Amino acid sequence: MNCKVHVLACDNIIIGTKLARIDELLDTADIVVWVASDYANAEKNPGQFTWIEVDSNGKIDRLMVKEASPPVNAKVVIGNFSFKSVNFAKLLIEATLQANRGATSETYLDWVIKQAIDGERQVVAFDVDRFWALGTPDEFLTLQYWADVFPSSKVD
Repeated sequence: MNCKVHVLACDNIIIGTKLARIDELLDTADIVVWVASDYANAEKNPGQFTWIEVDSNGKIDRLMVKEASPPVNAKVVIGNFSFKSVNFAKLLIEATLQANRGATSETYLDWVIKQAIDGERQVVAFDVDRFWALGTPDEFLTLQYWADVFPSSKVD
């Protein structure tokens, strides 16, 4: 299948981001990796996250999975990926599983970034405007706290 495919994490909330930009990026990129800058919980607990470095054109040139001390300019991967085609996504995911990479016995989809970089593919970052993750207990409890403080508020 040659249609674009988006793999989205179930543990994050993205607000106010122009998602049409992703399709524009996929006109020239093989993979678009959704990232965030200045995410407080990732800065507090960097070893729980995957980090990337990008060049001045937004091309990803370095991957750091579960890095305890990422560089200051690194961006955090939020777990969402967009691929130029279903076939390409399947190829990369299968290659990643065969390589059996992982910081633990678990294999992270984040490793497709390395697989693509090693294959000299065009891998670019897409910065989300506002983002909140729910993947760690601290993140969930913080969201629950603020929901209790402002029960009638809604995100628009």
